[in-house]
Amino acid sequence: MAKFLKLTALLAAITALVWGVTIWRWQSTRHLIGTDDVVLYLVALPVLAFVLVLFVGWALARRKAAAHETAATAPAAPAAQAQPPEHALVLDTQLVLSIGRDAPSVLSVLAEGTTQPDLDDELRDDEGYPLPTARVKDLDTRETEEALALLLPAVAAKQPRWQGLQPSDSLLRSLTLLATPLAATIENCVQQWQALSDAAPASSTGSTNPVAPPGLALVWGLPLTWSEHEQALARTWLAHWLKATPLPQDGWHLIVEPLASAEALLLKADQQLAAWQQKQRPGLLMTLACDSLVDEARVRPLLQRQLLCTSRNPKGCVPGEAAATALFATHDWPGLDLTRPSLTRLHRLAMTRRDKSADAAGRLDASMLHRAAHDALAHAGLPAADYAGFVTDIDLRATRSTEMADVATQLLPGVDAAAQSYRLGLACGDVGLAAGLCCVALAAAHAQSEKKPVLMMSAMHALDRAAVAVTPLPTSEAATA
Repeated sequence: MAKFLKLTALLAAITALVWGVTIWRWQSTRHLIGTDDVVLYLVALPVLAFVLVLFVGWALARRKAAAHETAATAPAAPAAQAQPPEHALVLDTQLVLSIGRDAPSVLSVLAEGTTQPDLDDELRDDEGYPLPTARVKDLDTRETEEALALLLPAVAAKQPRWQGLQPSDSLLRSLTLLATPLAATIENCVQQWQALSDAAPASSTGSTNPVAPPGLALVWGLPLTWSEHEQALARTWLAHWLKATPLPQDGWHLIVEPLASAEALLLKADQQLAAWQQKQRPGLLMTLACDSLVDEARVRPLLQRQLLCTSRNPKGCVPGEAAATALFATHDWPGLDLTRPSLTRLHRLAMTRRDKSADAAGRLDASMLHRAAHDALAHAGLPAADYAGFVTDIDLRATRSTEMADVATQLLPGVDAAAQSYRLGLACGDVGLAAGLCCVALAAAHAQSEKKPVLMMSAMHALDRAAVAVTPLPTSEAATA
C-alpha cells in the first residue's frame, strides 16, 4: 500500500510539472490548442516521463545491488591475507537472563524455541491489560538496596540537588542482576593477574628486551535512562567492588559512561583491545552490561511511542532485563594455557549505523547489517561454510527478522536459519544495553561446544548494527596463537 501511494504521488507530481510547463508555453506563444496537443502533451508526455523516471530508478537500484554483491563476494586483498587476523581471547563470560543463568542452559532453551515472555504481574498497558515481559523471576533486591543506602549520603554530598533522591527500580534490578556475574568475573580476573605476577620473575630472568607493562581495563556502559544521580551511584557501587579485590587499585583504566546502544558498548571494548594490540601491550579487559526495562518509568515512554507489544499492538517489542560480564585478554597475554577447550577467539568488531530508524515506515533496508556482517566475516578470514550458525538479539518483529533473514541468506547460505540460529529476543525480549554482551557470551559457548566459528549479529537497536565472529582456538595452533 505504501509503495502504491508513493508511485501515485510521483505520477501526480510529474503530471503537474508537465502540465504547468506546457500551459505556460501555450500561453506565452499564444498557441492554438487542438485535440492532438491535448493528447500528446497532457496525456502521453506525463506518462512517458513517469515511465522514464521509473526506469532510471530501477537501473540505479540494480547497479547499486550489483556493486554491493560484488563487494560481498570479492576475495580479500593479498595484503590482508598475508597477515593473521587480529583477535582477542575470551577467558570468561557470565550472564543472567529470564530463561537461565549460564550460556549453555540459555542456548538449550533458545534451541527448543518454545519459551516466550509471560504476562507481567505489575506492568499494564493504557487499557489496563497486563504487558508481556521477560522479567527475571524471584529477584531479591534487598541486598542491593542495603548497599546503595550506605552509599547514598556520600553520593548526595557531591550535589546538593541530589539530596533525598532514591534509586529507581530499574537501577536496583540492574545492579542486582549484575552482582553475581561481576563477582565471578572479578575472581577469574584476579586469578589471571596473580598468575601473571607469579610468572613475571621467571620470565624476566636473562631477558634484555623491554616488555610493555600489562594493561588492566574495565568497560561498563550505563543506560541513558539512568539519571545523573543514578549514574554516580552506580560508579560508586562499582568502585566499592573493585576496592575489595587484590587487583592494583591504581592500575585500572575505567571506561564507565552512558551509552546509547549495546553495539556502542561492544565498540568500546573492541577499541580498547585494539589499542593494546597496536602497542603490542598485553592486557586484561573486563566488560560489564546490565539493563532492566521492566520498570514503569521505562515502559511508559515506549507505550506513548507505540513501540511496546500490547493488546492493540502485538508487533511491538517486549521489555526484558539481563546482565552479562566478560573477561577478554589480548592474544599475547602471558601464562595462558592455550590448550584449554574453553578458550575462544573474539575477532574485530564491525559496526555500522542506519540512516533511518528500523521502526520508521517504509521499505526495509538490510544494507547496514549486511555490511557489518560481511566485514566481521572478513576479519575472521574463514570460509562461510565453516560456520556452525549465528547468534542474534532480534525478536519476532518483521522490521528485525526480515533484515536478519536477508543477511543470513546472502552471507551464510549453508546455515539453516531455523535450526542453526539462536534469537535471544524471542524468549527474552529487549534487554537493552545487555543484549550485545549476552549474545557474545552465547556465541562463545556455542563455538566451544560445536568447535566451529559462530557469527554474532546485533540488530535490536533502531539504528546501530554490529557483528563479530567468535571462533574456537584450535589445539594445533595453540603454540602460535
